[in-house]
Amino acid sequence: SWKDAIKAIEGKKVKIDFILISGKYSFNKKILKACLQLNKKILIEKPIFGESKSFNFLKKYKKKIFVGYNRTKFDNVIYLKNKLKGQKKLNCIVKIPEKNKKYFFLNSCHMISIIKYLFGNIKIIFKSSNCIIASSRSALINILINFSNSDNFSIEVFHGKMRYLLSPIENLKIYNKTESKKIGINRVYIPKVYKVKNENLKSKLKPGFHRQTKDFKKFLKTGKIQNENSIDFAKEIISFSERIFT
Repeated sequence: SWKDAIKAIEGKKVKIDFILISGKYSFNKKILKACLQLNKKILIEKPIFGESKSFNFLKKYKKKIFVGYNRTKFDNVIYLKNKLKGQKKLNCIVKIPEKNKKYFFLNSCHMISIIKYLFGNIKIIFKSSNCIIASSRSALINILINFSNSDNFSIEVFHGKMRYLLSPIENLKIYNKTESKKIGINRVYIPKVYKVKNENLKSKLKPGFHRQTKDFKKFLKTGKIQNENSIDFAKEIISFSERIFT
């Protein structure tokens, strides 16, 4: 058990360089409080906690904890962020067909992490039962939450003639115009794919994990941490999720 592992470390029966916490977030508070006494840096899987108030005791430990929101490390998500850098008046549609509210906090927090990574600070300006309209300095964001819907998770960004579609998140399609095509007596207009980027799903590591490992190694060596792996970022995601449902 994790308690036995901590006792072994405290008794110097086991030497470690860092601590990895990856389990049910309902146990994380107890585990973190014990692990932080070992004075080792920690890599913990998202979302850490299911409520924002649970983060409060971590304020003084921000330089010791690296949070694994790995989808912000996807190649196509980083590519899209670079494409949108400096752009204004963006429109974004986010589809979240999660199983239920519980899974939203457990799993769909990844979707919130991506849009926060892409657009920065986000605030809610309107919400109904399944539609959230939010804004950032660069974008207007429409979040559609339809529990157990047959759609896929997706993030779609519009800028001028360009349309960027992450659906599923491991796949990025970029469109830059529509083409007309005659079928029988009808003329139809079809969006033309300009570019496609896919994550490497055949890798031994899940998408984003290779870059996350590199960033964690830098964190171990220098103590520097990217915003998207910080305690503050993790808390903001859960706080935003709470505002959606309250």
